[in-house]
This record gives sequence, C-alpha cells and structure tokens, in this order.
Amino acid sequence: MRAGSLQLEQELHGLLGVAECALLAGDEGRAADVVAEAEPLLAGWLPFRWRAELTLCNVRCRLVAGEAEELLERPAGRLHVEGPAGPAAHPGG
Repeated sequence: MRAGSLQLEQELHGLLGVAECALLAGDEGRAADVVAEAEPLLAGWLPFRWRAELTLCNVRCRLVAGEAEELLERPAGRLHVEGPAGPAAHPGG
C-alpha cells in the first residue's frame, strides 16, 4: 500500500459526500464543482479504486444526462462476491 493512499481515498469519498449533499439540496452547480474537484484524485494509486470510481460515477450520472447507463454497466463483474460456500449460497448474485 502506498503512503497517503488511504487519506487520498478518504478525501475523495468526503468530497463525493459533499457533492451528494449538494444534489439533495438542489444545488447542481455546487455538486458539479465538487465532482470536478474530486476527479483528479483518481489519478493517484488507490487501494479500492473500483469503489471510488463507482461512487464518482454514481454522483456524476445524476448530473450528466446519459451517464446512468455507465453506472449500470460498471459494477458488472466487479461487485460479485462469493461467500465461503460459493455462489450456490447466494443464488441472487
């Protein structure tokens, strides 16, 4: 794990939380500004990059028409988790 990567990821998720709050308050301009501030943080190494990318995509798809399909496609194959008993123990996914 690289030095500072966890703090970088926490900062990214914090910014995206602020963007989500702005969306809930109806301030799409502020949300877009915060998303723009958060996006460059993905350039660095992140231990859980997929989670950060998914969260960013989730917020961004509410700001940009047409990006909702990307959100639906992105987690396919990345979020499939099998328990100790294998996929049969989780028939729904």
